[in-house]
Amino acid sequence: MNKYVVDSSFIINYLKDMEEATDFYNSLNSDSKVLIPIIAEAEVKYVEQNIGKFDEIDSIKFRRKDLAEFLKILDFLEERGERINMIDMVIAAQTVNEEAILITFDQDFEKLEEYPRFEYKKLSAE
Repeated sequence: MNKYVVDSSFIINYLKDMEEATDFYNSLNSDSKVLIPIIAEAEVKYVEQNIGKFDEIDSIKFRRKDLAEFLKILDFLEERGERINMIDMVIAAQTVNEEAILITFDQDFEKLEEYPRFEYKKLSAE
């Protein structure tokens, strides 16, 4: 089974019918599992009241193991003199713990390319 975590940038672009987002989502097969971090859901609902079919997707709640991974990511970035938004670090931690691939339009995740067990696919808004 392929497991994917979608962040707010993906959901917002999907809801705007951005071709790359809809193509990716429509390409998923029946053995693919899509998860949405509850923090990403909150981020989207802050700007979009209705998130459509994403309301039906399993949510990832923030757990203690996610906090532990978040702190490892923070240390990893600080050692390199880098920073990304706190919400993105939470989403990255949850992606690692779910052993999933993050689907995003956000370039900040490039700073985590060398982080152990973190996988992501950056889609292009162009």
